[in-house]
Amino acid sequence: MLAIQSVALGRAEIVDVPEPELRSDSILVTPRYVANNLADWIGTDFEYLFTENQVLGCDYTGVVERIGSDAKTTLKPGDEVCGVVAAGEGGDKTRGCFAERFLAYDDFCFPLPQNISEPEAATLGVGISTMITSFYVDLGIPPPTSDPAFGQGRPFFVNGGSTASGLYAIQFAKLSGFRVVTTCSPHNFDLVKSRGADEVFDYRDFQKCVQEIKASVGDDLQRLCLCNGRRSTKGITFPLC
Repeated sequence: MLAIQSVALGRAEIVDVPEPELRSDSILVTPRYVANNLADWIGTDFEYLFTENQVLGCDYTGVVERIGSDAKTTLKPGDEVCGVVAAGEGGDKTRGCFAERFLAYDDFCFPLPQNISEPEAATLGVGISTMITSFYVDLGIPPPTSDPAFGQGRPFFVNGGSTASGLYAIQFAKLSGFRVVTTCSPHNFDLVKSRGADEVFDYRDFQKCVQEIKASVGDDLQRLCLCNGRRSTKGITFPLC
């Protein structure tokens, strides 16, 4: 079968590889749509993450072909699914979904949602799983099903609200009862507001943006999420718990 592999540092190619053997805890999937994201290109271009001959690709939609005997799932062959695989996880070079068939994890392979298109569902994987981990593990926020009013209307800052991860962060924060303050370009103001943002500021006028955010959140900001792909807020400091 054909797959996209990282054949050398900085270079990926379409190559012919053996079909992965079904494992007892996995699901064999034929992809129909895949999405490209940060994890796919840094795994090829960054030396400290590069693995030679790794099949690339994390996010997908597709059809279940076969199911391992020990897989913990209610799915069956023929079901339409979406999910995420961590290409190269545990040294497995065959896990990537940029292939004609691949092995999906039984706990990260889900029925295709009915209210969005298949291409849209292919973008859910890394973005939504990253935000779930950030919110409910790293930030210690209880799931909305257990405490939907946890935020008590207090501000939650999302830097880069119009990014894929930023749009998820806005929605998760609103589900937990926060007042969401975010940044993006003016042409995306309506987009982030449609996802639940309460206040939006134009990051391009940096000094004005900083002052407006500080005036909005005051000393009450306890949690924030940086979704602009940078490790710094350029000198903006907030009190954090």
